[in-house]
Amino acid sequence: PNFKSVMVLLLFTAGLFSSCTKKEEVPDSVSEVNFSTLTGAEQIFDSKYLENGNCIVVGHSNGDGFMMMYDSEGKVLWNKYVGGVEDENFYKVIITSDNHLLVAGTTKSELEGASYAGVRTGFVLKLSMDGAIVWKKSFGGESDVVFYGLAEGPDGNYIATGNQSVKAIETLVVKFSKDGAVLWDKIYSI
Repeated sequence: PNFKSVMVLLLFTAGLFSSCTKKEEVPDSVSEVNFSTLTGAEQIFDSKYLENGNCIVVGHSNGDGFMMMYDSEGKVLWNKYVGGVEDENFYKVIITSDNHLLVAGTTKSELEGASYAGVRTGFVLKLSMDGAIVWKKSFGGESDVVFYGLAEGPDGNYIATGNQSVKAIETLVVKFSKDGAVLWDKIYSI
């Protein structure tokens, strides 16, 4: 391996484990990290450390959105790949107050819950902690939509934020109910 690939591996490792371990538990070296479950084609965009010591990572792998749950020792508890014939990416994950995972990203496939194939559609999944899909929703239409951010409000509903591209890139904010219904959406042109 050349210097550039070694640096990418080190940066990847530092980013993954700084988000998924307590600050005092960050590995001292790459040799402490078990990459045996990864295929080498993954891009990890977000990760969260859970109170029980587990860690969830989300991203993109070989054209599909993917999620992996690790225990506190680094053992894979489960993984899930979501995709169709086109690309899917998961960019953000949060832990909800009702102890579920909420994942946001984009899809170009005709997946159940995503109705606009051919353009990128914003996509939100709610999952149980064991990886079972509770609900999935898409948002989009004639133009590309990508969700990059998620937040839960004090009312238990969720906000997904991202971009929509029609003639120019616009900022998009969508509020979903805790059951996945779209409550409202706002588009802001800059």
